[in-house]
Order: sequence, then structure tokens, then C-alpha cells
Amino acid sequence: MEIVLKRQHRLTDCIIGDLCLNGLPFFRTLELPYRMNQKDVSCIPEGRYLLHRHTSPSFGECFEVMNVPSRGDILVHPANWASELLGCIAIGSRFDTLTDKNAIVNSKSAFIRFMDKMKGIDKCPIEIVSRV
Repeated sequence: MEIVLKRQHRLTDCIIGDLCLNGLPFFRTLELPYRMNQKDVSCIPEGRYLLHRHTSPSFGECFEVMNVPSRGDILVHPANWASELLGCIAIGSRFDTLTDKNAIVNSKSAFIRFMDKMKGIDKCPIEIVSRV
């Protein structure tokens, strides 16, 4: 499986992107803005990483982004707002606003679809690039 996260829009409170699987955009992503890779307040830097299947006490089965310099516990999990993220990557179906805040919607169902597409895969590379 080839996975590329393409960061498309930088907003003041978040970054919106597309998660592409084997070259096709399947999901929208939501991340915190880049703040010098600081733990819990920043998205991770662009680059190539390894996704590793992980069981989280908060999110259950998900994927962890491994080999992030000076960081750990970076998960791919469901969330609607950037305020729900601590440097992680949220998956949804589209960008919108919820309660007057930038958000991605249908996050839980999109995350279930993502995990279904990742069935049988325990480790997989991910590349994160910016288009903005």
C-alpha cells in the first residue's frame, strides 16, 4: 500500500489535507498547524515515516506514525476539530465547519473505512508532503 498525505490548506487553527491510497485521494485529513514540531501543539514535519498498527487506550486499534524526530505517540485516529488533536492526524470524509469551527466531518465512519482498507497491513510507509 502506498500512502501519501498531501497537505492542501493551511488555516490559522488547522491544516486540511488529502490522504491518498495508491495514488487516489480517499479521505480528508485534519492536523494542527506546524509549530516547530513541538509536542502536543504541532503537526509533524513533512517527510517519510512508518505507520505501525497500534492499540491505543483512547482510540482502540489505529495506526501510530513512527520515527518522527523528537516525538512519539503520533496516531492516526478519528476527530472532528484540531482542538481534539495532540499532534496526531485525524481522518474524515470532507472539510466543513461544525459549531462555527473548522472541522472534518464523518470522522468515525471514514476512520472505519480507512482501517478496513488497511486490513492485513501491520506496517506501511507514509509520505507527508505540502501542496501549499
